Amino acid sequence: MKRALLLCVISVIAVALGGCEPPLRPAVVGRSTPIRIAALPVVRAAEDRTGQLTEVLGGPRPVVIAFFTTWCPVSRPTLLALERVASQYRDGVNVVAVGMDAEFPEIAQFVSGQGPHVTIAVDRDGSIAKEMSVPTMPMIFVLDGGGVVRYAHAGYHGEEDDNALREEVAVLSRRMPTEEVPLRPEISEAEEMIAAANRLEPAADGPSDIGSLKLRASRDLEEGLYLGAFNLAAIATRRAPNDAEAWLILAAANTALNDREAARDSYQRCVTRAAGPRRYECAVLLATF
Repeated sequence: MKRALLLCVISVIAVALGGCEPPLRPAVVGRSTPIRIAALPVVRAAEDRTGQLTEVLGGPRPVVIAFFTTWCPVSRPTLLALERVASQYRDGVNVVAVGMDAEFPEIAQFVSGQGPHVTIAVDRDGSIAKEMSVPTMPMIFVLDGGGVVRYAHAGYHGEEDDNALREEVAVLSRRMPTEEVPLRPEISEAEEMIAAANRLEPAADGPSDIGSLKLRASRDLEEGLYLGAFNLAAIATRRAPNDAEAWLILAAANTALNDREAARDSYQRCVTRAAGPRRYECAVLLATF
């Protein structure tokens, strides 16, 4: 599993970023998606949709777009999660999954067992993924009705990611799901914009919960899943702002994402806000900036 995940990272960097550049954090939240995405060829249209992405991407509905590969082991559970969201919110959201590593026949075969509510497209040369700064696989974006990216998440971590994705879709679509799904209370327009631009997560359960987040973030760093590590470490620091180790991991993720300014800020917050033996490491590393 570890080797397979590492291959996912190495290959998508080669395909989507066009070489051996350092992985980039998707700088697309709050921006419009590339116009060319509407021209991607459709492998399979969702139920009650035409075979063109122009219809799927147009109109007032929010759109979920996920990039995947046929051989990455977390692609299948990600596609299943997308199908659940597409089915539950089928009157309020369109869902598109974009395959990157194969031609029509291979991708069509790969998704043959999936449900009918997700449109499948293919980005043959990875050019759209490159424009959206996709650093790893799978990668999920949520767009509002105007085509602006409001949410971005790398990797797939199961139920926690399912809940976060459903919350984003619920906020943007303002539609009730067809099945029972917990929704957030109504919020103001300003709060909605802030919430949509940041990852939402359930309340902390306690110290063990923080420990689990830090462990998973550390594992993502080891696997080269830098954006996934960033997301998990960011949640940990919000839940436990006095945890020096969480800030240390977040700084490492920012460094891996080639964002020195954010890394320096994380080390600074570790030194000024946190406690524990790892605080000294933060101070030492901060001095190198």
